[in-house]
Parts: sequence; C-alpha cells; structure tokens
Amino acid sequence: MAHFAELDSNNIVLRVVVVGNEDTADAKGVEKESIGQAHLEKVLGGTWKQTSYNAKIRKHYAGKGFIYDASRDAFIAPKPFNSWVLNNDTCVWEAPKAYPTDGGIYQWNEEKLDWILQEVDLNVSLTGVQVSAQVSSMFTIEPTDIEVSVEGSSLQTHLSFSASNVSIT
Repeated sequence: MAHFAELDSNNIVLRVVVVGNEDTADAKGVEKESIGQAHLEKVLGGTWKQTSYNAKIRKHYAGKGFIYDASRDAFIAPKPFNSWVLNNDTCVWEAPKAYPTDGGIYQWNEEKLDWILQEVDLNVSLTGVQVSAQVSSMFTIEPTDIEVSVEGSSLQTHLSFSASNVSIT
C-alpha cells in the first residue's frame, strides 16, 4: 500500500489516498511513484505526489492543507502562527521561544509571544463518587497499588495512588 497526496495548482494538498500495491509496482513488484501517479491520474485526474507515514520521503506525511515545496521536496504543515519560522532542515515550524521543559502543559500565546501554562481539570469517577481536581501547575499522579479480583460474576478493582501539586475538592 502506498499513500499519495493530490495537489492543487498552488501545490496545496487537497486529499490523501491509499493505492494498492498492484497499482504502484512494476513487473518485478518494485514500488515506483511514477506508476502510482499514472494510475491516479488515469482514474481520478489531478496531480499526485507520494507521501509516507514514516516520513521516509518528503520529510512529513502529507495532510489536507499542507504545502508541497518542490525545492525542498517536502510536505510542510500550514504555518500555525505569524511569529513562527520554518526550520529549513526539518521543515517544521518553530516558535520564537522554546517550549518550556519543566513538565507543565503550555499553549502558545501569539499576542504575548510566549508559552502560557494551562490549567488542567481532572474528573475521575470512582465507584460512583465524583472526584474533581483543579491543577494550575505541574502535577504528578502515580499508582501505588492496583488490585483486581473476581467475586462471583463481578470484577472488583481497587486503585491507590499518590498525587502531588493537586488540590482535590
């Protein structure tokens, strides 16, 4: 199986399709992009470029709205924010400030040109009891004991955990 991206006249990906091996291989069974392209052009029309899930070709797996850059022979995702710049080696958009590495969950704020720490709501239902937690900084939840047993026809579970930097209400 091979994947091909259909391109519009501006090299923007319109869709990605899967093509069977029989429609991409030569008489010796060797996959060739040109055979897959010819098959798709005959069946669906349009302009096609092969893409790869494991990024063995063209840097990234293509997605709808990506741009095919012929000079780099790469599929490039749409620019997420005006301030971000394209890394010419990886063809990945990079923020003007590195993502924090303290373990928190952050979202880019274009107005402030900075990463903003996000609050996370955790909702867990344990045996019909609703537990809510407000987390406004880094947090850790680690299982300390998990016990599973069968009583008659019922599956019983018991979970113990330790949590830090979490306030439970």
